[in-house]
Amino acid sequence: MHTSVFKNELCENTASAFWQKKASQDSGYFVDVTLGAGGHSVHFLENTPDQTHLISIDRDLNAIHDSKKVLEPYSERCKVYHCDFAKLKYVIRGLDLVGKVDGIMADFGVSSMQIDQAERGFSFMRDGPLDMRMDQSKHNSKPSVTKLLNKISEERFVQILFDYGEEPKARRIARGILKRHKQTPFTRTLDLAKFIVPFYHGSKSRKHPATRTFQALRIEVNNELDQIDQLITSSMDLLKPGGRLAVISFHSLEDRIVKKSFKRLAGKIETELSNLPISGDLPREAKIIKPFPKVPSEQEILNNSRARSAKLRVIEKI
Repeated sequence: MHTSVFKNELCENTASAFWQKKASQDSGYFVDVTLGAGGHSVHFLENTPDQTHLISIDRDLNAIHDSKKVLEPYSERCKVYHCDFAKLKYVIRGLDLVGKVDGIMADFGVSSMQIDQAERGFSFMRDGPLDMRMDQSKHNSKPSVTKLLNKISEERFVQILFDYGEEPKARRIARGILKRHKQTPFTRTLDLAKFIVPFYHGSKSRKHPATRTFQALRIEVNNELDQIDQLITSSMDLLKPGGRLAVISFHSLEDRIVKKSFKRLAGKIETELSNLPISGDLPREAKIIKPFPKVPSEQEILNNSRARSAKLRVIEKI
């Protein structure tokens, strides 16, 4: 059972003027770019006026199918599309809503259903095919993890593990996996996870040895980080002045991109040598609503352990 993180905070920050039906009778157009099980979308629709409209998208066809039942009561106000959020601009353009969107919300976390369904290949605790693609439809040309390992070079694999998994043993693990894969291909998740364990022999870390490798491979297969940057950049064209983008990130790589992208849109840039903002005549497209991200309360973490690393950041188009 998937529990949405920051359900109230994400929706309220996306549509503050419409929240709890306190807005005027004007229509509003909002977007949920990570539909998932529909938790945020349903909560939004329950707490906004009947004249608000929601466009929900997801690249996971299973998620779209699973959310249909909970969204059915709101079918006149909510339209669902199958695509990844980097292509949101094409959906909005087709609806003639470019520059007219009141708010966009995103939850970048992998859903519990994706992790817990062994056949999706995300889990190093459950055996399944080594896939990890969020979009497993025939239209997705991205390779599964098994196919990725068939053609990737050692140098590129090391870079993926280091950059996307922040894996300190990237060189040894990449070399070991590719050597074994040439002899006996990895096709199952537990086979790969068990192979990684000896590289951490003697480690006292409570984190599973395969955590970083699985994260890195998932990010690469799904092009996750590039899509985040594309979404944030394109949102400025899609939103109307005063419209908001509210996003939830779950690990430092995601949050770093969100933080830097928000600063750039707010007219601040960072030097390569330090994190000190430098002033100048920089284009300012938006303002950051809060200087520091919202983090979950102790109670929310107790209720949902997967919320512990979540961070919510909000930006508003000027």
